Amino acid sequence: MMFNTGELSPEQIEAMLSALPGEITFIDENDIVTWFTDRPNLIFKRELSIIGTDVRQCHSESSFDVVNQLLEEMKSGKRDVAEFRHKDSQDRMILTRYYAVRAIGNQYLGCLEYVEDITRLQTLSGEKRTLD
Repeated sequence: MMFNTGELSPEQIEAMLSALPGEITFIDENDIVTWFTDRPNLIFKRELSIIGTDVRQCHSESSFDVVNQLLEEMKSGKRDVAEFRHKDSQDRMILTRYYAVRAIGNQYLGCLEYVEDITRLQTLSGEKRTLD
C-alpha cells in the first residue's frame, strides 16, 4: 500500500500493529468491529466471531451508556480521546484509550481502542539512555 510517507505491504502493516505492546481493536464509522490484534497472551481475549458485530455486543449491558456516549461524542467531534484505567483480576493496571480516527477534512472513520498493561510503567523513574 502506498502512503504519503512511503510504502508498506499488508503483511508489514499487520506485523507492525501486532508488535506494539498494547492491543488494538478498530470499530468503523457504523460501530462495527472490523479488526483486532491477534496474538497469544492478550489482556482481553477476543474471538474472530466479533468481526462484523456491533461493538456494544462486546461490552456488558451496564457499560452501554458509556459506550454510546463515547461513540456519539467522537462522531460529533466533541471528543477525540478517552482514557480509562482499572486493575484486573491479576492485579495488573490496565490502561484503555479510545481514539477517534478521522480522514482529512475531519470525517469520522471510526474508533481505535488501545489496551495496555501499564503496571511496569508505573514503577519507572529517572532516565535510561543505554541498552541493557
